Amino acid sequence: MENIVIYPSRKQHVIVLIGVIVLIAFLVVLDRFSSDPLSPMIWLAVAAPSLVPIGRTVYYLITNRPSMFITDEGIKVNSKEPWEVRFADVESFYPVVYRGFNLIGIRYKKDCANWKSDEEMEEGRKERILTRECPGAPYEIPADRLSMKKQQLLDLLNGRLSS
Repeated sequence: MENIVIYPSRKQHVIVLIGVIVLIAFLVVLDRFSSDPLSPMIWLAVAAPSLVPIGRTVYYLITNRPSMFITDEGIKVNSKEPWEVRFADVESFYPVVYRGFNLIGIRYKKDCANWKSDEEMEEGRKERILTRECPGAPYEIPADRLSMKKQQLLDLLNGRLSS
C-alpha cells in the first residue's frame, strides 16, 4: 500500500487571518469617519496584539508541516514530540468526542503494553488532552483541523488494520 501524509487544514488559518484583517479595516474606517480620531498610542495598543495571530497564521500557512504519516506498519503523529502507533498492537480505532475535541481513540490488543480498559481510558483522557507536547498520546489521535475528515481518517485506519 501507499504511504499517506495528512496535513493540517488551511481553512482555519485563513479564517483567522481574514477575521483579524477585517477587524483592523473596520477600526481604520471607524477612525477615519470619527470626528475625534484616535491617538497613535491607542492604534499601537490595538495593532500590536493583532500582529501575533497574523504572524502565527502566516507562519503555519508557509511551513505547512504534516500532522501525521500513515504507513503499512503504523502511524507517526507529528506533534511537538512525535509518537508512533504500530498497527500490529492495535485492535481497533473508534471515534471519541471529549469536551469539544474530536479524537480517534486507539484500542490496543490485550497482550500489548499500552492496553488499558475502557474505564481507565476515560479516566486518563483529561490529562492526555492537556499534554501540550503530544496531546492524546498514545491513546487518542487529535482529529480536529486536519485536511482529511475524521470519519474518512477513521475508515482509512481501520482499513489498514484489516489488510
